[in-house]
Parts: sequence; structure tokens; C-alpha cells
Amino acid sequence: MSERIHISTEDCGSFLLMNLEGELSERTTPTFKKMLAEEVQDHGHSHVVLDFAKCSYVNSTGLGVLHQYGKKLMNLGGRLGAVNLNESVRDVIDTVSDDTGLIREYKNLDEAADDLAGE
Repeated sequence: MSERIHISTEDCGSFLLMNLEGELSERTTPTFKKMLAEEVQDHGHSHVVLDFAKCSYVNSTGLGVLHQYGKKLMNLGGRLGAVNLNESVRDVIDTVSDDTGLIREYKNLDEAADDLAGE
């Protein structure tokens, strides 16, 4: 795994939680993309919530992967969500989620669980 990102996952029932620690950039997106693909394709998760509490940085390469998987999950009837966004990460993510709704921000995991349980 890339030394600039650590990813842990937890099955939360109605969604898969992915905790991101480090940065989501050109150096780390291959690792992130591989893990996300495995969870979606191999384990059948269609709702994924990303926890950015320990993710300090997202650049355009990371944003591209988020956009790609937001679309992929929508096409599968699922949703890509995010919690614990710091201001700089929120600014980057808002560039793809404002009008498209590809990435839904939640106040906390309880809100995500309530929303995704109904979908």
C-alpha cells in the first residue's frame, strides 16, 4: 500500500465505510481505486461512504477517481457519500458534487445510515 495513504474499511450494513488517512493524489489513487473497485465489484457494495477525518489533501487526480466512482455507483443504483470533510477537501469535492449530486456529504455516519438504508 502507498505510504501516503492508509485505507481501512468497515461494513456498516447499508453501506461500506472507507476511512482515508493521508492524501488522495496521483501517488495514492491507484491504491484507492484498486480497493474501491474490489469492494464494489467483488463484494457487491453499491453504497460507499468515505470518511475524510484523517485525509489532509485531495487533488484533481483524486477528484477524478471520486467522480468516476460516484457515476459508477449511481449507475448501480448506489451512492457515494462523504463525512468529516475539512474545508480544503470540501472545496475540491464541491467542484464535482454541486450540480451532479455525485458525492453526497453527510453530517455524520448516523445521517448516512438513515439516508442509505432507504435507497
